[in-house]
Amino acid sequence: MKILCKILIFSVLTAFLFSCAGTPARSDREEAIAYFERGIAAYNEGDMESSIRYYSMAIELNPNYADAYNNRGIAYRFTDDFESALSDYASAIRINGAFAIAYNNRGLTYLRMEDHPNAIADFSEAVRINPEYFLAFRNRGNVYFDMEDYNSAIRDYTESLRINPAQADVHNDRGVAYDRMGDLINAVLDFQSALEINPEHELAAANLDIVLNELSNDVNFQFQHNRGLEYFNEGDIDRAIQSFSEAIRMNPFSSIAHNDRGYLYSLTGDYYRAILDYNEAIKLNPDYLLAYNNRGIAYADIGDHGQAALDYTQALRVDPDNLASRLYRGLAYLNVENFPAAIEDFTIIIRHRPDLAEPFNNRGHAYFQLGEFERALSDFESTLNIDPEHEHALRNLDITRRRLGL
Repeated sequence: MKILCKILIFSVLTAFLFSCAGTPARSDREEAIAYFERGIAAYNEGDMESSIRYYSMAIELNPNYADAYNNRGIAYRFTDDFESALSDYASAIRINGAFAIAYNNRGLTYLRMEDHPNAIADFSEAVRINPEYFLAFRNRGNVYFDMEDYNSAIRDYTESLRINPAQADVHNDRGVAYDRMGDLINAVLDFQSALEINPEHELAAANLDIVLNELSNDVNFQFQHNRGLEYFNEGDIDRAIQSFSEAIRMNPFSSIAHNDRGYLYSLTGDYYRAILDYNEAIKLNPDYLLAYNNRGIAYADIGDHGQAALDYTQALRVDPDNLASRLYRGLAYLNVENFPAAIEDFTIIIRHRPDLAEPFNNRGHAYFQLGEFERALSDFESTLNIDPEHEHALRNLDITRRRLGL
């Protein structure tokens, strides 16, 4: 079982600088190119203010200089002037509608602004224009990663690596996504690939150590969890609880281990500890049907049938066709004297499983409490048709007959 608390670090994003001129008068064009190249030099020296000024001078001489708009947009982005950057990329795209690099760079700006839909749209347009644009695939993968859509992120990283396999950073990034998916083996392979390409890649080395440690913990966790199951099957509840506790120490993010230990606490009558474990299991996995059912049973065992009914309702949210959850909720409704709701649950069960005796008996009890004695009589008779030795139904049938004067 995977440790889920690790945060692995992404490599930085990259933008391209291009140097192509527009087509004004020759002297203006040459002067614009000169300013453009000064802009690149200033950018490379980290002097964004001068870079922006030189690109602006190039644009003044050549208003259709798409590359100058693109590069000035990059400089604006690095000064966190996102609105100016977006305006420049829009100008570059207006001049050259097939400017894939400008779409890519605008996508990066949207990503910095956490505007994921627009970022995805721009990266998608970049790869539509240039299907071999590996950097745009990688950047779109980063957006999907931020959105926790790891499958889509892995798909884009894989496409980027298909085009250019020698990207250590992308192997690292895909390894991170695999780790988040719980696929530790593929994560290890990617981090190792990153280090083969670049033995000095510090992030990949650190991430590889983390995942190898996770794999080690995973093996030990599985051993302790399986030993706990073995102790349980042998009837040694105390040692089973000890093993599950050790498994949880190794992986506190295992909803299954918390649920299993909670069940064992319930068997020992320690319902409050059981409920704490079920709480943690549900916190880790809000759709954990079994934990909802088990917590509902624990609440019922301490007499809190109203809370039990709420848990069974959550279980039915996860799986509306789960008849066990519906049976438990019907019983909880009986205990809180919500007889119409109980009848509704037992009727649904009977519709799906007319061969079961208990739902007929339970519904008969609810009808009896509502004073609908003839319906109660019919249900108790149906119970006995299925199970002629059903003690509760025999007693209930006798009581109901007397109530009807039969």
